[in-house]
Amino acid sequence: LPVAVHNQDEPARGLADATRIHYLGTSMGGHGCLTYAARHPEIPRSVCAFFPITDFTDWAKQFPKRAEAFAKAHGLSEEATWAAFPDYSPLLAASAFAILPVMLIHGDADTVVPVHHSQRFAAALRAQGSPVIYHEVRGGTHDNNLAILWQDAILDFFEQAPPR
Repeated sequence: LPVAVHNQDEPARGLADATRIHYLGTSMGGHGCLTYAARHPEIPRSVCAFFPITDFTDWAKQFPKRAEAFAKAHGLSEEATWAAFPDYSPLLAASAFAILPVMLIHGDADTVVPVHHSQRFAAALRAQGSPVIYHEVRGGTHDNNLAILWQDAILDFFEQAPPR
């Protein structure tokens, strides 16, 4: 996400209307939106994530080569890498989404980020009474074109999010 979103002076300079900031991302971008929102839930009005990783430890266990890439990218030892994963897991920070509206869209045939990531996160949000909308797309894969198919629903979701 742009640094300008987090800098409180930027909206005053006309770069962003602080009352209309919504996050939208697909795959790792969706994961990033959720992770950033968990750390700064006061900034966005809502978050929409397509097929996001919500439990990094679970994902890395399924795909060990990706854990190795994470370690290399961050210059971490294997032990430090596994210790860092909980900090990158929105599922473990569900309480940060207490009043932040979240929309999740995930295909049930996704083999890159299995659908249980969104299912579990949606269930955790529902269990605590958080505002969440979850759409599971039958036959949907890890395909950014899903965003095109859902653009009207996303815009409605953003517009209906309560003001901050």
